[in-house]
Amino acid sequence: MIRVWRLCQTLHQTTALSGDGARRYGGRWNVKGQPVVYTAETQSLAALGILIHVDTDLIANDYLAFAIDIPDDLQVERIGLADLPPTWRDEYPPLACQKMGGQWLEQSRTAVLAAPSAIIP
Repeated sequence: MIRVWRLCQTLHQTTALSGDGARRYGGRWNVKGQPVVYTAETQSLAALGILIHVDTDLIANDYLAFAIDIPDDLQVERIGLADLPPTWRDEYPPLACQKMGGQWLEQSRTAVLAAPSAIIP
């Protein structure tokens, strides 16, 4: 079993696993219109993922942590650092990463895509 973490504001707890935020705004691994649920290997990495995108003076203090257990028998596709262009962390949104994630989504290859963290690869 793999445990991953998702943080969200209490206000959005009922849709935390819907992928709606990523669908509305896009992200590193998806373009607008594609629902995706972003998670992290640890709660602290999930928090960093929020902190780098938010003015810390405006950040809400009412976050919930969701532990999500991925069963060992569920197939996971992995993207390694060697699979990524050298500039994958330099631009946002990184079009190469969005293309990779978009193809994975469109082809429904697996339920989970594991990719390096741009904060701590």
